[in-house]
Parts: sequence; C-alpha cells; structure tokens
Amino acid sequence: MNKSDETAEYGVAVQKDEVADEQVIARTRDRAQAVEALGRVPYSRRVLVRRTAGGWVAAG
Repeated sequence: MNKSDETAEYGVAVQKDEVADEQVIARTRDRAQAVEALGRVPYSRRVLVRRTAGGWVAAG
C-alpha cells in the first residue's frame, strides 16, 4: 500500500432511483469499512468510490 492509499477517502455512491442524482454516503479513510458499508447499503444502485483531486471516481 502506498502513501496515497493511506490518506485516500472512500465512500459509497448511491442513486435512490433512476431519476435521482447520485450521492456519496458512508465516507471513510478505511477502504475495508467502505467495502463493508457497500454491502449494507439498501439501494440497488451503489458503487465503491474514492475521492481524487477531480472529485469522486469508481474505486475498483
């Protein structure tokens, strides 16, 4: 793990329905916590994301 991974912020992006804007919830610096939260989020449209200088991006 490099230093940028240690200071990264992760979250879960959700979209409550087809027309709703996507929003980031469950923000944390711990990737494992974000992955765990991803499994608990009640929305079917959800993705693990990471904050970058340009904004939130999918964290594969």
